[in-house]
Amino acid sequence: MDWKQVERIYVAKSEDDPMLFIRGLKIPSAHGPVRFQSCATQFQLDCFADLAPSLIAVRNGTMPPVRSCGERSVARMRSSTTAQRSGRRCRSR
Repeated sequence: MDWKQVERIYVAKSEDDPMLFIRGLKIPSAHGPVRFQSCATQFQLDCFADLAPSLIAVRNGTMPPVRSCGERSVARMRSSTTAQRSGRRCRSR
């Protein structure tokens, strides 16, 4: 299987699974490009998971069930400061 086929499958599967798309994004890091999942904090993944149903609703042209995760994100961010202070770094893949 070549990379073009992998990319087509990834895009097709991501259409109904925003978290698959988000986790698979390639982002820059101090160690070179990495997948978002390898260096995302839990509160970031939680916020995206909360928004996923709304992203699908917008794609479908319907009213999103959740229009903000701001308060939940702030609470999660505050509770995860210990994890951030531990010096977690992106794992290159």
